[in-house]
Amino acid sequence: MTDIHIQDPAPGLVIRAGAAARKRIQDEGLHPGLFSHVAAAAGGPKWLALNRLDRVLFGDWLATPDEPLTGIGSSIGAWRLACVAQDDPVAAIEKFETAYLQQSYSEKPDAREIAAEAARILDQFVDGDAPAQILASRRLRLNVVTTLCHGLLGMEQPLLQSLGLIKIITANALSRSLFARCVQRVLFHVPDAPAHYAADGFVTHHVELDADRLQAALLGTAAIPLVIAPVRNIPGSPPGTHRDGGLIDYHMDLPLAAPRGLTLLPHFSERVIPGWFDRWFKSRQPQHLDHTVLLAPSPALLARLPNGKVPDRKDFAFYGKDNAARLRDWQAAISECQRMADDWQEWQAQGRLESMVQPL
Repeated sequence: MTDIHIQDPAPGLVIRAGAAARKRIQDEGLHPGLFSHVAAAAGGPKWLALNRLDRVLFGDWLATPDEPLTGIGSSIGAWRLACVAQDDPVAAIEKFETAYLQQSYSEKPDAREIAAEAARILDQFVDGDAPAQILASRRLRLNVVTTLCHGLLGMEQPLLQSLGLIKIITANALSRSLFARCVQRVLFHVPDAPAHYAADGFVTHHVELDADRLQAALLGTAAIPLVIAPVRNIPGSPPGTHRDGGLIDYHMDLPLAAPRGLTLLPHFSERVIPGWFDRWFKSRQPQHLDHTVLLAPSPALLARLPNGKVPDRKDFAFYGKDNAARLRDWQAAISECQRMADDWQEWQAQGRLESMVQPL
């Protein structure tokens, strides 16, 4: 009788590493001590694809790092890291997911209504003594990126904002260095623990976080132009309007200055896009991933998700008033993306993490 071999289903998780990262993994194996930094990208609802993997990584594998990790996030990525920096990251992620799935809006919400809902979500998981835990965390030193805007892009009126956006989109289309002349990066960091950026053309301000600045920075980094009302003139930071940090650092192609270890980037895509406006340019490639290990959903997993993609902001328009259908499909995507966490745990238990690493 011939044995019948049933092929394992295609993995849900892809692990990719830059050249320097692959060399270290080949020499030392893939273990928590390799990493000094964790990066978390902007992306709105796309984070839902990662929250089961985040629980495994930060609730178990990286639960007790030898030294605190430096975490750098923009927009929703900074919110994920605000969960990781708490004493019980898994519980914080669960509260974040619950609050995020409960969001609802009027038929035509304006930027202030959406900002108020963002504040409600944030209050659900950065609550009680969570700010104190984040500021004093020995697990992860939080850095939150905002984009400091002046002139037309600093205005709240939609028409003036739109004119400001046209200006910076045009500048970015010509070159990222021209874009850098239009906006500035603000890096809000926990006391005495800023991330160290190498010079990349963007003026970068460092502002130390306290309990009041923490909420303001987390709201400011998520303030998408024309969608969410911005945060203005955060005390201790340069005057101006704080908008989404993903305008500059979208997918965390970070120009870090001589990091001690590798950067872990759990991501919702195998494509890393430097800035938000670079998503339209396939030729605008990342430049700083040599020391990065990226974890992302596989093409096979994406094909199994509702609509063949991770949840995203366009779903609000796609589903319209049918919030029940949107919630159903988002929850289905979360359940399917459990496969990434399962793969990680299986490969870890089998000692196969190193063998699954592909070039980035």
